[in-house]
Amino acid sequence: MAQAEDWQRYQHGAALVESKRWGTHLDRGSRQQRTPAGQVLRYLRRADDLTNGALRWGILSNGRRWRLYEVIRHGYVKEVAITVKEI
Repeated sequence: MAQAEDWQRYQHGAALVESKRWGTHLDRGSRQQRTPAGQVLRYLRRADDLTNGALRWGILSNGRRWRLYEVIRHGYVKEVAITVKEI
């Protein structure tokens, strides 16, 4: 699907997914990098604007911890977290 603008690809998606290396802290960043949780929230805000609310779901994982984010209305996000004890 070739799109004239890169941002238009969001209109075809069901969710944004961001995966990090096993054990990476999802709420801790560094001087060079922001937090993974903040990264997903920024992606969701941008996608919400670009799709007029059509893309509402985001998934973030470090393999052990999984988070599901839902944009419930512009600017407000609900989060559900699951931790995998053993594989």
